[in-house]
Amino acid sequence: MGAAVLVLSVVFFAASDTEGQPFLYPPAVVAALRGAMALAAETFPDPAGAWGGFLPWLAGAGSASAVLYGARLVRTAPLQAEPVRRWSLAGAAFLGVMLVALAGIRHDTTSWTAAAILAAAVGIAYHEATPKARRIKVEVGALVLTAAVQRAAIFALDGPDRLSGRVFAGLPDPFWVAQWYVVLAAVLGGWRYFSGHQKAGRFLVGVAAGLLSFGGLGVVFSGTGAQQLWVLVLLAVVLVAGLGVGDRLFVWWGAAGVAACMLWAMRHYTFLLLAMVAVWHRLAVWRLNRGTSGAAADAAGDGAARRS
Repeated sequence: MGAAVLVLSVVFFAASDTEGQPFLYPPAVVAALRGAMALAAETFPDPAGAWGGFLPWLAGAGSASAVLYGARLVRTAPLQAEPVRRWSLAGAAFLGVMLVALAGIRHDTTSWTAAAILAAAVGIAYHEATPKARRIKVEVGALVLTAAVQRAAIFALDGPDRLSGRVFAGLPDPFWVAQWYVVLAAVLGGWRYFSGHQKAGRFLVGVAAGLLSFGGLGVVFSGTGAQQLWVLVLLAVVLVAGLGVGDRLFVWWGAAGVAACMLWAMRHYTFLLLAMVAVWHRLAVWRLNRGTSGAAADAAGDGAARRS
């Protein structure tokens, strides 16, 4: 059955190229995927375990996708003027890779392989996107890949005697689950900010800081020392980043967060704590006032130069 469908696919491809009919490519690529999957299922008839169920997808849809996209790359120049053929090959390859990734991401033993295959799908999407759309493809792809890698890694990283000793209903600690996306939003926000999209960058960093602060409230009383230290360090990073770019919102956000963490951690050493908080806030205010006065002096100098 699978071999017959593959032969039908070859006939469609040959007829399309011989007769100059690009609309035969869509049924050809569908037949290639279907035939490869059927042939792999016939080759591995009795799957056993997670890998036994995943291997037909990997050998069938995975190999067909590799061949189809390889043909797309080899014929890059001729296919530029033939969108039907180009998008048929790329679309079928992307669909096949996604099917393989979805089949493997469900099981612990195959989730790392599925995450790697999903990275190939992101690469296909990026390569086929227009230059203007590539940034959003990278950002969406980073989100999807973060979820896939987290699915593969977090059950091994989180649990008793690991990052957190508290597991909720047999699942990883929600605090550490959220921190993956805190880091992702901060990285994407910084990338946006320094690439000339300050508004979008500030929004993403604000989302990261808000998620971090919300998580920090949840670990004040019941969190572990590692969780509380993580919140303190990242809030300090928010403060330093705000000072570096001269953004008052993140300076005060980070300073307030660090002060709150220190108040809680050093609540039995009141006088020392108050002194440290005062010094910390004085440093932040001095840095902001220095930036503001410098900007005002520059503006006054420019005005004097124009009048003269």
